[in-house]
Amino acid sequence: MRYNQLHLILSSLVLTTCSIAGGKLGPGVPVLHLENEHVVQSSELHCHGNVRIFLDGAAEESSARVLHKGVSVHSAKHDGKKSTFVKGRSAKNHEGYDVIFAGKNLLKDFTSIHMSDACTLEAVGLNMDALKLLSNTTGSITLRGTYKAGHIQQLKNNIIDAYWIDSDFLEIDSQAGRMLLAGTAKHVRAHTTGNAFLSLDSLRASNLWLAGYGNSFVRFFGDNIQLSSFMNDSARAESLGYPLLVNDQSRSHGVLVYHLPHFEPIQAANARVGKKPTVK
Repeated sequence: MRYNQLHLILSSLVLTTCSIAGGKLGPGVPVLHLENEHVVQSSELHCHGNVRIFLDGAAEESSARVLHKGVSVHSAKHDGKKSTFVKGRSAKNHEGYDVIFAGKNLLKDFTSIHMSDACTLEAVGLNMDALKLLSNTTGSITLRGTYKAGHIQQLKNNIIDAYWIDSDFLEIDSQAGRMLLAGTAKHVRAHTTGNAFLSLDSLRASNLWLAGYGNSFVRFFGDNIQLSSFMNDSARAESLGYPLLVNDQSRSHGVLVYHLPHFEPIQAANARVGKKPTVK
């Protein structure tokens, strides 16, 4: 895998001001620039606390910035991989962010993102060859760009809104909260439990395997796909369109239902049969 530079200061911090993301972070906001004396090639990003992280994949120049002293950023080994750890608390600037990582080359190195506690993540302009997202946070996660997501796990009651996925194989594990995914994937394997809500309306897949438990709900684009489903307990799956091939083993109160694209026009046509128009 090709590694690019992640710029971090390991010795000194310089105080300055900046403006980013089309005015999302206005001028006059104090920033601690993190620029390293040596290259740190991190493949994982970890967040603990309630830090708000912004990833700017559209920026040409690589940089890492911390907006206040309540947040620390350091690099260390994690499971044998070089990783960047962000820890701390959010500032009172509710319109901004606490940490900003920018640069398309820098972000390509992050193949695994771990969000914990109440951390939030917003990313734009992503262009990543691989991505594993582990969400164990109550904070929201929003991803925009193109990336080959391989695994997405959601453990707490938050919102994950991600597009555009471009994957050969995508594994999804949602145990709580709401997850909305868009893009394409040849093979999708989804597992839902608890009160999870999984929306795959805008995800185009060739093969889809579903397993739902508890009160979880899955809605997906099912037109001309190959579907294997197992809905148990009170889990429910809704297909928008009719699959090309179906193997449904649902039991208990679990159910798989279909919403056919041509259903509404047929209903409207039948409603007009034998009914005289109203003349005013």
